[in-house]
Amino acid sequence: IKSLFCLGPSGTGKTLTAEVLAEFLFGSSKALLPVECENMRQEHQVATLLGAPPGYIGFQDPKDETGGDHPLFTNWNIYKYHFEMLQDKYSDLLGERAEVDTELKKLDDRQKKLFERHRELQKTTNDLAEKISELDKEVEVLMEMTAYTADQTMISNLRQKYLDQKKANRAMELYTAEGKGIFKELIEIRQKHKELTSKLAKTDQEYHENGLDWDGTGDPPPNLIGVVLIDEVEKAHVALHNVLLEILDKGRTRASNGSEVNFENCIFIVTGNVASGEIADMLNNPGMGFRLPGKKSKEELGDDIYELALEKVKEEFSPPFLGRFDSIEVFRPLNIADMEQIFDFQVQLLREDLDEREFDIKVEVASEVRNYLVERSMKHMEWGARLLRQRVRKYIRLKMVRLLSTQQLDSGDTLVVGLENEKMVFSKEEKPPEPEIVSEEKEKENGNGKDVSSWNSSDYDPTAD
Repeated sequence: IKSLFCLGPSGTGKTLTAEVLAEFLFGSSKALLPVECENMRQEHQVATLLGAPPGYIGFQDPKDETGGDHPLFTNWNIYKYHFEMLQDKYSDLLGERAEVDTELKKLDDRQKKLFERHRELQKTTNDLAEKISELDKEVEVLMEMTAYTADQTMISNLRQKYLDQKKANRAMELYTAEGKGIFKELIEIRQKHKELTSKLAKTDQEYHENGLDWDGTGDPPPNLIGVVLIDEVEKAHVALHNVLLEILDKGRTRASNGSEVNFENCIFIVTGNVASGEIADMLNNPGMGFRLPGKKSKEELGDDIYELALEKVKEEFSPPFLGRFDSIEVFRPLNIADMEQIFDFQVQLLREDLDEREFDIKVEVASEVRNYLVERSMKHMEWGARLLRQRVRKYIRLKMVRLLSTQQLDSGDTLVVGLENEKMVFSKEEKPPEPEIVSEEKEKENGNGKDVSSWNSSDYDPTAD
């Protein structure tokens, strides 16, 4: 288990760190288990993490998957994103194994039916053999009796016994042939079963090594990783701190229903806005802090925030709690260069959204726009990058959405965002029309009888109307 405690000014990317990590690991910023501590202010709300205890409303019996409320902290909730990503990655392997399993099931069902039919044939042939034996004896007796008499009734009985004997022998031949066919098919099934089992065994190692045989309960495979975000931990009830004490120390905990939750392959990112008020005052009044009053550099301001955050976090949380973390990081305030990079990133996200929705539209933003929005956002440093993101959304993204919804932008256009008198100005560079391709026959019909194949540059008169 790895744990990181992130402190510092609001809007500097503490929560974003967890989202970016999840996107890097699993391809989605939402592929993590978030715990919003705003909703954990009461002790009973903390119980939703591990579930209601026995006898209480919402208790979830692990043997009953349909009843009760499932706790938030379960092995499946923690590791499902990595597991689902592996399932997508090895979809061909899973598909191949599923096909083999289906074929094996069909063979087993067919083999079962053949065995049942074989047992029926054995009983039928045994009964038929007894009947044939009796007919043989009756025929032999009748033959001896008819040798000394010409009784028509006896001769007729003998003739009927001959026919019954012939039918019985024919039935025995048919049943015997069917039995041989069943025996042959059973041999083929066993051979096919052996081939499929061998094919399945070849994928077993890769299947088990990647944890694809996990059913979502019990300990997760060792290769699975989970990301848990505890956001704004100072807002939560102290009961949450006690839960985290055990988890961060042992890497495991036990839910109220008795099931064990494994966090050993989990990355915990805990964020806190401790001393947010003091930090906001410091950002608005850079002269405040531990050093002598006066104008301070960004580095000095960052050092003051670092010292203030560490001092306040020690007052807010107990030493055993802080000692559980592998690292305590304090995010420094963003400077102009950081904000410019964030602006460029927000514009790039806008372009990617257009591509995902298959809008063939290019977006170009003038540097004056970036400088203007960054400069205005830097006037409220206590809000961090959130204000800049809101301004990009309000002044660029939403305006572009309106242009699209009113069909003022078409496929192939280039949207240019500029700045005039501190206002956003939108213009578009339309895609040049594609030249019309005219057939030779059409040219001859519409032209002056000139064959298009004989056209050359000397035929063009630039002064002609």
